[in-house]
Amino acid sequence: MPTPSRSPAEALRRAAALIHTNPASAADAFAALAVEAERARNRRRTANTHALAALAFVAARNPNSAFAHARPALDEFFDLRLYHRAPAFYQELLKAAEAQKLVKLADALRMKFSNKIVVFAAEARKDPLPNATLPS
Repeated sequence: MPTPSRSPAEALRRAAALIHTNPASAADAFAALAVEAERARNRRRTANTHALAALAFVAARNPNSAFAHARPALDEFFDLRLYHRAPAFYQELLKAAEAQKLVKLADALRMKFSNKIVVFAAEARKDPLPNATLPS
């Protein structure tokens, strides 16, 4: 388990630095950050750290843990209506799983989330970002 950091940002940087040399340690660090974010009730940070953990677990070839973190990440992205983040993360995760030849993980992700991603993308087109207007 990584050494606790002074700040979440520092811990995030340390975990990111490990991703290429020791993906299993990076995954554990991201998972710990996701738990901290949940405790702090920071939903956006929770979603993003779960997403990073899922990607790191794919790199570490641990499909069960990858799926276990992908689920809360995608659920939060959907709940927060993060129209671009949810499909981008889903595609990135599928690509990573396929690159690692984690076929069962890719199939499980498609089975669980593909329909929701399609519906979510359609909702995004119906509900575009509001036009920003500047005060006169």
